[in-house]
Amino acid sequence: MNRRSFLVWANGVLGGIVGLVVAVPLLGPLLDPVLRKQGSGERPRVDVGPVDQFKPGTVTQTMLVTSKMDGPIKMPPRPDLGVFVIRDTAKTITVDAEGRSPNLKVLSRECPHLGCNVDYDKANGFLCPCHNSRFATEFEKAGTKQEIRAGATNPSPRRLDSLDARIEDGRLVIEVVHFRPGRPQAEPRA
Repeated sequence: MNRRSFLVWANGVLGGIVGLVVAVPLLGPLLDPVLRKQGSGERPRVDVGPVDQFKPGTVTQTMLVTSKMDGPIKMPPRPDLGVFVIRDTAKTITVDAEGRSPNLKVLSRECPHLGCNVDYDKANGFLCPCHNSRFATEFEKAGTKQEIRAGATNPSPRRLDSLDARIEDGRLVIEVVHFRPGRPQAEPRA
């Protein structure tokens, strides 16, 4: 190998090394979605506290707080979804083998019409302040669409969305799900 061939070869090797040093950081973000391990598909579950805090015959508003991952970074906890926990008038709570209780219902505060936050008060029940959608408050029919007055319509396409809730070691654990507004059937967002 003569001197000229060696210099061409060495220049090619050094140029390739410099090219890799520049290309790897630029290609990383492009290939990240392809190379990233997909999650298990499980929705987050939030422990909202002891089941004893929900007194018989009450409707309790609470906020589900979750932490999300942004790549390798765990984001700080933030409010994610408002819910109503409705308890029937039974003195004791019964629980089946899967941890579900017929004495508790958990409803999302997101209005099925356009996603506004539904409010609750004893006098008016569940009411969406955006477009006047109303929902039943009786435990058996809780969250179902309710007529406003004769001749008026309820713009909500469906009842308030129910969330999966289980009792684990005496604590209420709720699965966080956001549903698409404006659809006749409840469809979870991806």
